[in-house]
Amino acid sequence: MLTLQTGTPFTVFSNYRQRADQSGNPSNGPKTVDKWFNTSVFSPAKGAQGTAPRNSVRGPGTRALDLSIFKTFALPRYGALELRVEGFNIFNWAQYSQPHQYTGDSQFGAITGTRLNSERQVQLAARYIY
Repeated sequence: MLTLQTGTPFTVFSNYRQRADQSGNPSNGPKTVDKWFNTSVFSPAKGAQGTAPRNSVRGPGTRALDLSIFKTFALPRYGALELRVEGFNIFNWAQYSQPHQYTGDSQFGAITGTRLNSERQVQLAARYIY
């Protein structure tokens, strides 16, 4: 199963309640973990509420390939035995979390983590079918 998703949109804030001022297009940023979007277009809000629209920046997307292989062996007299190998995110593509979204943050625009349980995982299983 191949999963390809665009990133989740989010809003840039001056502080925990007040949106920042926006003076350009943040989407033309470098898209690296050090600087995901163009942070120079944002500044702390000068008024009661900043000019940045809601959800003006889109975070990193998701891509993962999950694969399962299984084989069923017939057993003499009764039932069957199924052996399975299942892999999740088998190419181990990085699944980044959202970048820092507060203009006063020293890591503003940077991604400092990955999504929980997004690394490659492989599991083996055996199932008796009767």
